[in-house]
Amino acid sequence: MDRLEDTTTANMLQNPAVTVRFQNSAVWITIQTVHAQGLGVEKQGRKWLGDQKDLKAALEKFQEAVDLTPTEHPQRASRLQGLAISLTDWYQKLGDLKDLEAAVEKFQEAVDLTPAEHS
Repeated sequence: MDRLEDTTTANMLQNPAVTVRFQNSAVWITIQTVHAQGLGVEKQGRKWLGDQKDLKAALEKFQEAVDLTPTEHPQRASRLQGLAISLTDWYQKLGDLKDLEAAVEKFQEAVDLTPAEHS
């Protein structure tokens, strides 16, 4: 345990209210992220209906899920992949090359975050 962890642990033991508030924040962020990703997946399923509004909403929810996920979170790569797939669908719908480039960038970020033993 490093010095920062020692200090944080000591502070949390001295002030249980801070500990509870910290834990509640962590749980809330997790719930928001899972909800956003779920909405993105649900709206992504509507892509076959061809509704541009649903595709855009899915893209926004996947982006929100990525934005709410810390860089070191084990699910970040998966959420980046969902965003990349949504960007690919958006490119297929509108044909704007910048959307395809953004998709490739997000796929690469996901690959870079994937541990070597999972590749």
